[in-house]
Formats: sequence, C-alpha cells, structure tokens
Amino acid sequence: MACLLNIMGTAETVINKSKRRYDYMFPSVLLGMLGSTIPVSIIGIRFAMSVDPFWRPDQYIPVVGMLCGSTISGIVVSVTYVLKELYENKDKVEMYLAFGASRFEACKPVATEALRLALTPNINQMSVIGIIAIPGMMTGAILGGSSVEQAARLQMVIMFMISSSTALASIATTILALGVTVDSEHRVRTDRIDTREHAVWRARSWLVNKTVEKIKSAALESDRAIYDHWQATCLKTSRQLHGLIELEADKMVKSLPTEFYSSFLSDLAKERKPSPIRGLYPLESRPGLISLLAGKPNATTFPLTSLQLTSRSPKDSSKEITTEITGSALAEGLQYGPTAGLPKLCEWVYGLQEIEHGRKKGEGWRVSIGSGSQDVIYKAIMALVNPGDPVLVESPVYAGVLPMFQALHAEFVAVETDSQGISSTSLRTILESWPSTKPKPKVLYTVPYGCNPTGMTATLERHDPYYYLYFGNAPRVPSYFSLELQQPEVGRVLRFDSLSKILSSGIRIGFACGPEPLMQVIDMHTAIASLQTPSLTQTITFALLNEWGYDGFKAHTEAVSQFYREKRDVFEGAMKKHLAGLAEWNTPEAGMFFWFKLLLGPHGADPEAHDSESIIRTKALEKGVLALPGTVFLPNGGKTAYVRAAFSLLGEQEVDEAIRRLREVVLEARQA
Repeated sequence: MACLLNIMGTAETVINKSKRRYDYMFPSVLLGMLGSTIPVSIIGIRFAMSVDPFWRPDQYIPVVGMLCGSTISGIVVSVTYVLKELYENKDKVEMYLAFGASRFEACKPVATEALRLALTPNINQMSVIGIIAIPGMMTGAILGGSSVEQAARLQMVIMFMISSSTALASIATTILALGVTVDSEHRVRTDRIDTREHAVWRARSWLVNKTVEKIKSAALESDRAIYDHWQATCLKTSRQLHGLIELEADKMVKSLPTEFYSSFLSDLAKERKPSPIRGLYPLESRPGLISLLAGKPNATTFPLTSLQLTSRSPKDSSKEITTEITGSALAEGLQYGPTAGLPKLCEWVYGLQEIEHGRKKGEGWRVSIGSGSQDVIYKAIMALVNPGDPVLVESPVYAGVLPMFQALHAEFVAVETDSQGISSTSLRTILESWPSTKPKPKVLYTVPYGCNPTGMTATLERHDPYYYLYFGNAPRVPSYFSLELQQPEVGRVLRFDSLSKILSSGIRIGFACGPEPLMQVIDMHTAIASLQTPSLTQTITFALLNEWGYDGFKAHTEAVSQFYREKRDVFEGAMKKHLAGLAEWNTPEAGMFFWFKLLLGPHGADPEAHDSESIIRTKALEKGVLALPGTVFLPNGGKTAYVRAAFSLLGEQEVDEAIRRLREVVLEARQA
C-alpha cells in the first residue's frame, strides 16, 4: 500500500510539473510508473542485492522511493517535449501524415528526440560515478563500515535500477501520450492537449503576483530601478535555463536520412547509375596525381584567347564595367566541367542562399546548376514521378510544367489559388479526403513568388523564378526553403531559381537547391543527357556576378524590380481606363504578367459565354491584339474567362492601344 501511494503521488507530481497535459494523463503516467518501478525494483532487490524476501519494508520502500523520485524528471522532460512539438509545431507531424506515413512513422522523430532529452542526464551521471563524482549512498556505505568494493557495487546496482526505471517509464509514457494525441485516424488531436497551467501553479502564480505587487507598492521610489533590474535579470536567467535544451537543438540542422527518399524516387530514377567517367572527375584534383582518365581536348587548340564583357554598373546605370575573361578562367570555361556546375559558381550560389534564405552550405542541401530553371525542374519531375502518379499542382499553374507531367500521364490534382497564393484550405481538404486505397501524391508544385500567370505571392500566414522580381510594398516574406529550417529535419523542399529574368533569358542559367539524394539523381540525369550545363555560360555568369558582388547583385535585382513595377502600373492604368467594369483582376506583386478575368456575359449564363479562348484566338487576333487564353494554365483544361497578358516589352502607347482593342472585343462579345 505504501509503494502504491508513493507511485500515485509521483504520477500526480508529474502532472503538476508538466506545462501541458493531455486527456487520460494520470492513468497513462500511473501505468508507466507501475510498469517500470515495480518490475525493476523486484529484480534489483531480489537478484542484484540478494534480499530475500524482496518485500522487506526496510529495503523495498526506500528503493521504490528512489526510483520514483528519479523517474519524475525523465517523464516530465519527455512528455513536455512531445506535447510542445504536437501543439506548437503540429504541421511537422501532419506533413509526414500527408505524404503517406503512418502515425508511428510520423511521430518517430518526436519520440526519439523526447527520449534522448529524457535519458541524457542519467547517462551522463552514470559515466562519471566513481571517477569524477562519488554519490552520497556510496560515501555513506563506506563510512558505515562497508568495503569500497561493496559500496561501489551497491551504488552501481542502484544507478542501473534508476536508469532502467527512468528509461522504461519515459518510453511507456511517451508512447501513451502519442497514442492519445495522434489518433488511429492519423490526425493530430490538439484538442486533447490542455495548455493551461495546473490549478496548483495557477494558485501559486496568483499568490506570487499578489506578493510582488505588495512588495513593489511598498518599495521606495529610489529602490524601484534596482528592483526592476533584479526582476528582469531573474526572468531572463529563468527563461535561459528553461529554454536551454530548445536553444541547443535549434543550433543544429538535421537532415532526413538518405533512405527516406527511396519511396519518393521514380522507377526510372532508381535505375539510373552514376557516370563511370564523370564519377571519377573529382579525383583529378588530388595533388601529385597524373590523370589518364578523361578525353578532354587540349585547351591550346581552342581558337578563343580572351573574352571581354561590358555591363552597366548595378549601382549606377550611367557607368559601365569592363570584365575580362582570360587565362585559366577562360580555359575552365572552354573545357568540360563538373556535372553539378563549376565549383566557383556553385560557391557563389551557396553564399547567395545563405544571405537570402539563411541556408548554410553543408546543412543538408546542395546546389546543381542547370540550363535555366526549366531544365532542373524537368529533371526533378522525372526523378520523382512515375507514369500515372497523382501530382498536386496549383491552379492556375505555370504552363511550362504541364507538358512535363502530361508526358508521364500524371494525374493532375488541382489546388485552388487566390490573391494570397496557393490555398491551404484547398490543399488540406484534398489530402484529408484522399482515398485510403489510393497512393498519396509525392509532389506539390507551386511558385510562391510572382506566380506565372497570376503574379500573386503566397503570404506567411499560409505557409520562384520571380523571387527577385517581387515589387510589392510589404517586405518579402520568407521562402519555403527558409521556412523549412523550422522543421525538425530538413530535406522536403526543392527550390528552383532562374537568372533568365534578371541577367539574360538567352544565357540559360538556373539552379536547383535541395537534399543531397535528390541532387544526385538530378545530376545523373544531366550526365547522360548533356554531360553538364555549358561551362562557358557558367564562366560568363560567374565573372559578371563576381564583379558585382552580392551587394551589386541585390542592387541590380532591385533596379529590375522597379522597372517592372513601373511597367505594371502603366498596364494597370490602361486596364482601369478601358476595361473598368468589363474585367476583374488582382494587382500582381511580382513577375511580368497581368492575369485578369473578362466579363463576357451576365452572371449565371452558359459557361461557353465566359470562355476567353475562342474570343482571344479569333476576335482579338482580328482586332490586332494577341494574349494568352487562361485555359492553357489550368491543369485539367476546362473553360475560363481568364487571360494572361505580358507587360514587359511594350511602351505606354502600345499598352494603351492594345487594351483599347481588347475593350472593343469584349463589348462585341457581350452584345453577341
């Protein structure tokens, strides 16, 4: 009875000390305590300490008390971490569940980290017993007349019992907590988590606050500054101590294991093998090595001896900068190069991504240079999608990716968008209603900045070749590549950047950034398709970017962004002048396109009357104006009244005339 009361009191103490609680927490903790302390204490006392019978009160009750006291901290740490992750970072687990993981697979990272935090103190304590620290029990036994050997054995037995009990109790309560908060329907049940302080702590806080108020009211004005400083220091120290584990964990960026990606790769990607020649290229840089490997032509036979580039200064457009490419730099540009890209250009991209997105080199991602972002997007799709696979795409979507999926006969699952980008409500509805017998989609394709064709930018509340063409008034929100750092493990975001819109569309340079296993598959595709992105275009690009520096690159992108902002404003002015009441639109915040809906017929009329395709392809062309009907941007086709118009090249008079002609087309269509 005494042991049962001891264990029940321990369970209540655990609940009192926990910042958050969950339904059925008391029976869960009690079950975990009973399943750990009772068997461990019986085995330890009866067999390790040779006490017979083991239930002698003078032996059994103190041991159970020690086990309960030490087990409290382990359970509190593990349960607190589990509930904190599920409540504050619910999306982490839901992301696993959304991509087909069972609730056990989805919760594994949370459980593993919770147990590591719970058991580390005991493991550290055991590692120094008798060497650095001599516990009180061991000292007392020696002073009581026991030999050092007997005292050490007794202490080690007790420590093993404490560690075993803590481990078993922590594992049991962690599993039970996850079983309650992540149900059998694979849903995170935050409604089962109580975030309020325990009644005891609420009462304590009320009493402390009242006492503090009385102390402050009674204090002299001259002492108030001292008191406030003392209170702030204590609060800061308390927060630092309580958040030490979280702060240490935040410093480390963990990557998903390589085997995680095996289920995501397409059958074709799994069959790809590294190039037997290009796979050995890195060894050529080894000092003292004489390479007989590659069939590289001798650079002395190339006719080009130098290149000279003249460019506008990014910080002063009235000035020009001359950049020469000669010697080893030119030789490198004229020769075969690494499949993933020239090292110096890759290093420049690493630096850019750290500045723009906070992603440091060596923290779970790598760069692969491509012939424009379209090139690496296609290779990524081929690496991830099997014929007939379902894929999630925003609607409307960049028309350039649709043929890639269509060639694989992929099943398009359209996710709605609005003025704030892709709709999280639409995405959640699709995934929650997904048939259990049907494979879940492995890929979501979205352009969060300046989506082509809509020009919309996803807001932070919801969470990009046009990333650098953002010209909205609000600060640029963090990218998905940056937000991924908030996840327990990185490696789910593939980011594609293009320099086509800001350096030159003809130079065809873009790059992909993502987890190493996926970058390897993309590089293997490049190795058999084209060997590499042309070295000369990479060399020219690097020479220009290196001359500018990151500050110059930023200044250039800001200037380009301002240019397109002014173009947009001119276009919208013409829209307001000629199509007010005849079209609807949201003002784009990035990119170079205007996405608008033509009001071709009365509300509720036959959808044929709202179809822009026949109007744009016939009537508008006859009037001398050409645009792109919106149907080409819909994943599953269909009719739509939307139209995409590009405003990047036209002058103000041409824009005005084009929209005037379009107005005539709309008016004639409405009359018909």
